[in-house]
Amino acid sequence: MRIRDHPATAAAAILLAGLAALPGLLGGRGWPRPASVIAPARPHLPAPGTRARERLEWCRENVAMIHDVYWAAACAAAASPANPDDSPECTLPNERARPLNAARAKAEQKCLDDALAGVGGAPVR
Repeated sequence: MRIRDHPATAAAAILLAGLAALPGLLGGRGWPRPASVIAPARPHLPAPGTRARERLEWCRENVAMIHDVYWAAACAAAASPANPDDSPECTLPNERARPLNAARAKAEQKCLDDALAGVGGAPVR
């Protein structure tokens, strides 16, 4: 394959090389700036010792218990004489575990949203 020469090709190459070298010439302060990896903002938790924090912890404990019940039920449904494990610690196939884990994550997010809506709670005594 033959690349056609164009009069502006050399000028474009020089311009691109200059842009690539610019940050080094400016001590890293110029354009283009390096891409930054910004961690997603983690929602703030209610302050320890508040009623909102107490409600959040209570809600999360309940979500965990309900998740364990559903997990054990799914294990019991998947149990067979060859695999009699029907405990909440059993290993489920991904297609059965994924919806249970998604439901738990959604419920825990609701716990956090509800607790943050009442962040101004009085300290627990």
